[in-house]
Amino acid sequence: MFRVFRELTEAVLRLKASLDGLQAAQREAGPGEDRLKVLELSRVQFEADMQGLLSKAEGKLQAANNAESRTRTMKKAYENLVDPLDNDFEEEPEELPVGYAPAGEEEELQRVHVDVAPDYKALALMRKFG
Repeated sequence: MFRVFRELTEAVLRLKASLDGLQAAQREAGPGEDRLKVLELSRVQFEADMQGLLSKAEGKLQAANNAESRTRTMKKAYENLVDPLDNDFEEEPEELPVGYAPAGEEEELQRVHVDVAPDYKALALMRKFG
């Protein structure tokens, strides 16, 4: 019977020694509430960093979409300026007003009003004075 009490006393002493070791380890690591606050703050900081990165990525995406839209609009406006006629459209010859000479297709000359067309006197003066 004394032997049982002795074993029980030794078990309690071992338990007390284990608890003392646990308390010492906790004292070295700091109070539990402080560690919990630090962990919560680090989690909040991580979430804020990720939210910032997400906002930055969304801003870059929006800027890229705007640039692409601007490029398409400018290209469309440029194409309208360069080629105002549709490729399938065949230009009909315009009727010449009275007093205009027809364009020479062989020499690819522009239409000129008859009064402005050079006459023999103008050609002679141009050859003489150059």
